[in-house]
Amino acid sequence: TKGGNVFATINIQKIKTDSELEGRYRHNRRIGEPSSNVRIEQMNRNKHGNANISEVSKDTFRKVQASRMAAGANQMRSTTVKAVELVLGASSEYFEDKSDKEVIEWGKTQMDWAKSYYKDRGRLIGFDLHLDETTPHIHLIFAPMVRKLDKKTKQTLYTYSAKEFVGNKAEMNRMRTSHAEANKKYGLERGKNYYESGEKPPEYIG
Repeated sequence: TKGGNVFATINIQKIKTDSELEGRYRHNRRIGEPSSNVRIEQMNRNKHGNANISEVSKDTFRKVQASRMAAGANQMRSTTVKAVELVLGASSEYFEDKSDKEVIEWGKTQMDWAKSYYKDRGRLIGFDLHLDETTPHIHLIFAPMVRKLDKKTKQTLYTYSAKEFVGNKAEMNRMRTSHAEANKKYGLERGKNYYESGEKPPEYIG
């Protein structure tokens, strides 16, 4: 933080394969050996969605493929990016003295914002709110589904497009501004624009 200010943070990453998504699922649900930054005795405080995101992702992808096949459209490639993960957080100072109830309410705001912001570019398939680390944060996994005009069939069909979900630098800027607006009620400000400064944004490992 700078000058006592607290900031909303956001990180976005593409998940390219089913195996990578399975790894994220196991990590986010704390299946197997947890990372060194996880406080094992605090894992029961975490909040998770009900779905197995790995299975839901595979099923969703198959259904979109089937709908495209039925319409006579080309199939999506096997190398298509399968999911996009958003990790939303805030400066560690924000969470000091916050109750679990308050952090859960903050997490719900993050999820509501993301579902609304990406409603035409993705479908939320799972979430994991981590309270077992020094700084709480929420993982949101989206299937990057979008309806587009198919040139072959002249129909508007579902397809996957991580490129449209993530967008260019201008879109990333709009997204971060929108996210900061949703967090104003918590006294959180927009974080540094790493893309503008040419720096790489920090990665969450939790």
